[in-house]
Amino acid sequence: MTDLSNEPEMYKLVEPQTANSELTINQVKKYCKHLNKNLINVMDRLDDILLYETFNENDRKFIQKKDINFNSIKLKKEDIEKHGEIIMSNIFEASLSDAIDRAIAFFESPNNDDWYRILLKYKTEILKLEQDTDLLLDTLNILFDTLQSIYSGLEFSKIEQIKKDHNYIKFDEFDGINFNFGFFSLNISNETDIINRKNLILEAITERVCIA
Repeated sequence: MTDLSNEPEMYKLVEPQTANSELTINQVKKYCKHLNKNLINVMDRLDDILLYETFNENDRKFIQKKDINFNSIKLKKEDIEKHGEIIMSNIFEASLSDAIDRAIAFFESPNNDDWYRILLKYKTEILKLEQDTDLLLDTLNILFDTLQSIYSGLEFSKIEQIKKDHNYIKFDEFDGINFNFGFFSLNISNETDIINRKNLILEAITERVCIA
């Protein structure tokens, strides 16, 4: 076998290169973890942009470097035969659940059917910015499509559990409250742990609801 350890990174198969590539479980897992990180980074940055109502060149470069497109993934047939088709859902749950948890905060609901309404609200807010906002609008579309694809790729039982875990916050009953999650980004910007960030955001939402 050819040793690629000293070759430039571009020659290593870390992410799917074509839609027809058949990947090992570990390769799919690496791709999903990379995508998970990029999605969270982009949502965090969009929160900051919405909070400060400004979009600068650093924001543009940061977002352009983060690939959040959900590529077609094919697992090797032998892995599917060995572990069953459910293995893809297992990989998604293990590698992409953090992105879905962050999306629940970003789109203000554990029900992905509600996300489109928030997507339109964010687009309106972005269009108010003085800067060229084409990249932000395109990024929101890709973010929405990717997260919907991930959500759909999880097991139904897992999706129902996600909804159940977050149902103590009845978002639909508080349509009159302007949940601006960017407002909380100042408090969580120094928190590097993703799970702790999610919990801080959910605590802030709960507190806001209780006060209302």
